[in-house]
Amino acid sequence: MFRLELRLCRPLVKCLAEIGVESLSVVTSFVDAEALEELAKAAEAVRVVVGDYAVSREVYEKWRDAVRIYPGHVVNLYIGARGLATGGAPLTAAGLRNPAAANFIALAPPALLKEAEGYFHELWRKAQPLAEDAAVDAASEPKPRRSSPRSAAPWT
Repeated sequence: MFRLELRLCRPLVKCLAEIGVESLSVVTSFVDAEALEELAKAAEAVRVVVGDYAVSREVYEKWRDAVRIYPGHVVNLYIGARGLATGGAPLTAAGLRNPAAANFIALAPPALLKEAEGYFHELWRKAQPLAEDAAVDAASEPKPRRSSPRSAAPWT
């Protein structure tokens, strides 16, 4: 049993810096190439299990060895060299900088990081390697439709 102190952290890019982005294992609902490129500047290694079945062609072409698909997985979990982060921000350029997405971080003892990495490795082993049929061109992706106009959130 581990006792952790969770702390609210945002935006995600700040959270990742605190947990140690130099080595990063990620389980996320969505991923984009811009976020991967930004992380690659600071990380020695980044591996991602993504729950969305489709990824951009750019992710497929540049990151196919670092990204695998586990259909239906929707959690956002970031395992760094010094701690863990989880929350609402997926591994996208917008998710990295969104100050509204609540994320929680915990600096973790080595034994817990080892357990979290074990969880990630099991997902990685079961996940499907990226195949070309999972790649979609950004221009051909359907745009989400809104049934009503977006209104300002009451807390803004």
